[in-house]
Amino acid sequence: MVPDVILLMADGTQLIVEVRVTHACDEAKLAKLEQEGLSAIEIDLRRYRTSADRQEIECALLSGAPREWLNNAKQEKFDEQFRNWLVAKAEREASEAQERARRAARAEEQRAMRRKRGLRAALRRARSPG
Repeated sequence: MVPDVILLMADGTQLIVEVRVTHACDEAKLAKLEQEGLSAIEIDLRRYRTSADRQEIECALLSGAPREWLNNAKQEKFDEQFRNWLVAKAEREASEAQERARRAARAEEQRAMRRKRGLRAALRRARSPG
């Protein structure tokens, strides 16, 4: 894979820039970007393919032309972290729900025992000579 442009950020991160003039990046290139965890954007210059106006093309390249992420390594990391957070949250909520159910069952057992004791006491009082 030979990218059209590689931008090197101040922190050492690389950003691949693909310039679309005739056709989009193929699936093999997209898969390679994802596999290698590289961030890449595609700038669509098809509209300017026949233009001879250097300033117009430069303006389009820098800001005017449509662009889209082909692969965003930071987004992938964020998505993975978010998925992990969601799983942990669901597990925590399930555990909390189980604990609430256990406490509710225990409380119901205690109420039943108190009712039973109350019935026994009432039965004893009813049987005892008055």
